[in-house]
Amino acid sequence: MRKLLLILTIAAGILILVAAESSTPKIAVVDVAKAAQQYNKMKELNANYKKDFQFYKSKLDEIQKEIEEMKIKGAPKEEIEKKQQEYLQKKQLFEGMLQQEYNPKIQAVLNEVVEKAKEFAKEKGVDILIGQGVVYAKEDYDLTQQFVDYLNSQK
Repeated sequence: MRKLLLILTIAAGILILVAAESSTPKIAVVDVAKAAQQYNKMKELNANYKKDFQFYKSKLDEIQKEIEEMKIKGAPKEEIEKKQQEYLQKKQLFEGMLQQEYNPKIQAVLNEVVEKAKEFAKEKGVDILIGQGVVYAKEDYDLTQQFVDYLNSQK
């Protein structure tokens, strides 16, 4: 009777350990912001933004140069102020145009990164994938570089 009770106790202990192991979630960490910045689509978007920014900046630099030339030539104060007002209006217009064009594109890429993070977690068998807000994670749990490689390998 004691042997049977001992065997049942050991079997129950083994079952509890197996059940506990199988219900322990696999947790991983991905720095989503870092991954997004290293994502080829985001790099391309940033390069296009910089190119457009430089284009608009060159237009503003031309106006600024005109203002400086007007000052050197002794143009009337009203004309200089009018040109300065034009500069400020164009600057606001250009900034608005860049935001209007690029904010939705950036948001779309960020949304794509989040969706791909979900796919990545499923492929890796991860139950819980933690993004922002992690103060510390052991390197074994940080899959950021693997996720970046995954992102950039996608078509």
